[in-house]
Amino acid sequence: MCSSDLSVVLSSHRIKITPSSGISQLYQAKQDDLGLTTLQSIFKSLPDFPEIKSLPALARTDRASCLNKIRIIAEKLTAKVLQKRGLALHGDFDTSIRLLQQHRITSSRTVGYLHTIRIIGNAGSHPSSIVLFDADVKIASYALASVAEEMISRNLIDV
Repeated sequence: MCSSDLSVVLSSHRIKITPSSGISQLYQAKQDDLGLTTLQSIFKSLPDFPEIKSLPALARTDRASCLNKIRIIAEKLTAKVLQKRGLALHGDFDTSIRLLQQHRITSSRTVGYLHTIRIIGNAGSHPSSIVLFDADVKIASYALASVAEEMISRNLIDV
């Protein structure tokens, strides 16, 4: 029996479990880059968002600032969509998201992603006892990438 095999005895039946080759490859796979490569590639067609370029460095050094900046970018993106549709901006990011929802400008999935970015971004924007993790940056960056993809594909924002 190989040293990496595992034997399990269930009543009188003996089962031999051998790890598949894919498991070791999974652990050797390149680490996730926090989604920022995907996010940056999507935003290449949106020249009004140069702040995207600063996100990778922030993700490595200051999660809170990175999440705050992602929130600001999402808010700016939302404002541009509303302005293009001739809808006046009244109030905060939450109000802007609700306008997108009320006027059915974006999908409900995008509305949900925007609320996620708003909530996680708020945790990075305001003093809090909440501990922020790399996963929070991943979630927010993936959500922003998805939002931007929809807005570009539906011509909601000028490219």
